[in-house]
Amino acid sequence: MGLWYNTNGLSVDELMKKETEVRKKLVTAFGLGIDPNAIGQIQNALDDIRLAIVESQYKPNDDNDENFDDYLNIG
Repeated sequence: MGLWYNTNGLSVDELMKKETEVRKKLVTAFGLGIDPNAIGQIQNALDDIRLAIVESQYKPNDDNDENFDDYLNIG
């Protein structure tokens, strides 16, 4: 869950759709000359969504825990 936008339980596809929606809102806000504080809040929401997308790509996969070796062979 992000600070500005709730991203719990959303798939990557849903997050990408939300990112597109928020980006459109940001472009509209810039075009209308909205208060910079409001634009900052929209940007924070967009950052939360982008972070959730990145985090979802790096979630540990529980299916492969059996084959995981807890060491790194350098030599």
